[in-house]
Amino acid sequence: MKVTPSTYQLKDGRSAVIRQAQESDAEQMLKMARQCASETRNLCSTESEYDLPVEAEMKWIIDRNGEGCLLQVVEVDGELKGNCMTYPQGGRLRVRHRCGVGIGLLKEIWGNGIGTLMMQNAIDFAKEYGYEQMELDVVSTNEAAVHLYEKLGFVRYGLQPHAFRYEDGSYADLLLMALDLR
Repeated sequence: MKVTPSTYQLKDGRSAVIRQAQESDAEQMLKMARQCASETRNLCSTESEYDLPVEAEMKWIIDRNGEGCLLQVVEVDGELKGNCMTYPQGGRLRVRHRCGVGIGLLKEIWGNGIGTLMMQNAIDFAKEYGYEQMELDVVSTNEAAVHLYEKLGFVRYGLQPHAFRYEDGSYADLLLMALDLR
């Protein structure tokens, strides 16, 4: 399954296009990822970790649209504002039925329904591909994200303490969640 570009009306009145990422998005993806990482502590990467050559990002995009993977982006006013990635949890026989999902959106589009749309696309892709379980982790204090995932049917199954260590020496726990796709 590939994502057919679709236009949506945001709650704030702007139009957004959700589509599959392309190699030509590499430069904008890096810019968006740096900004996203600078706006929240809820992601595992920091802004400086996106200081990559555009060619490396192009390869990453190709790999994330490979077998069992889907990399979606959301575009508002001609600029990328977020992405959502679905990926296999591994190639070994005993874990091939599981996939992971991760999403990152710029703060300016939070609360506009885009996260729900992109996650639903990810779930649809995973079901169509034949995955039986979708997994994610989320900073335990990120109430908006936890609410979204629970609304979509994800259930909590564990907590990974001190999973993130921030530059100031503080920690964040990760809530582990899964969705049964059968």
